[in-house]
Amino acid sequence: MAVFDTVRHIDSDDAVVTFVPWQPGLHLYSKFAPERFRQIIPWCKSDEEFDGFIEQYSDILSCWIVTERATGRPFGFIYCELEPQACQPTVSLHGGCWEQSLGFAKLVLRGYITFIEMALNQGYHVWTETNKHNLAAVRLARAMGYVKYCETSERIYFWINRQRLYGSKYYTLFFNR
Repeated sequence: MAVFDTVRHIDSDDAVVTFVPWQPGLHLYSKFAPERFRQIIPWCKSDEEFDGFIEQYSDILSCWIVTERATGRPFGFIYCELEPQACQPTVSLHGGCWEQSLGFAKLVLRGYITFIEMALNQGYHVWTETNKHNLAAVRLARAMGYVKYCETSERIYFWINRQRLYGSKYYTLFFNR
């Protein structure tokens, strides 16, 4: 089994959120205002471009719809990218929440934390990146426990480990462990 296959098949035991594999035609781009989606994937301008991106790079990408376990209602997505240039097995996580309520924002945040923990448990190093002008994403990454390791004129790159995740205010809020 390829190293990335373990992240393709998710079996979360979280009681609140679950992950459903992405399929073409789900119209994820259309669920967001275009300017919000471009904060996640700056060059993407349509559902077809997003679907093509995930399909074209399916050897290094997997995409998941984050849903509320009790109702099955979808509210966000996470895509996971294998970083082949890294020395250790590494994934970078990206995504967003199309629902605008605070309740769903908390659910997608819980989904991210659950996904990070699953990747760490499978032996992956976990990274993420954001546009440096997307201050909400920068604050959120730091609040989840991510640490900046590189910055360019447009992007900030972050890493997280188990200690940082477990010490974050959001992990404590959701899991009280």
